[in-house]
Amino acid sequence: MKKKGKRAKTEANQWRAWEDVPLTMNLYDVAKVLGVHYNTVRRMVYSGKLPAQKMGRIWRIDRNAVKALLAGNKMSEE
Repeated sequence: MKKKGKRAKTEANQWRAWEDVPLTMNLYDVAKVLGVHYNTVRRMVYSGKLPAQKMGRIWRIDRNAVKALLAGNKMSEE
């Protein structure tokens, strides 16, 4: 029996390599990859730190943008 009101979310822990990550992700998926709350990802999108496109009511973020964000953060920490 299907539960009502539950969102279908993909499991980020099933992605072992960047090739396994979907080309576009929603806020929840990006939050799991980054290990932060989805509101943090939403703030990053609104501030311009993470480029995204809104399709209807859903934000779509390219995996290369997430990869670039991670690479930029690692560079600034060193």
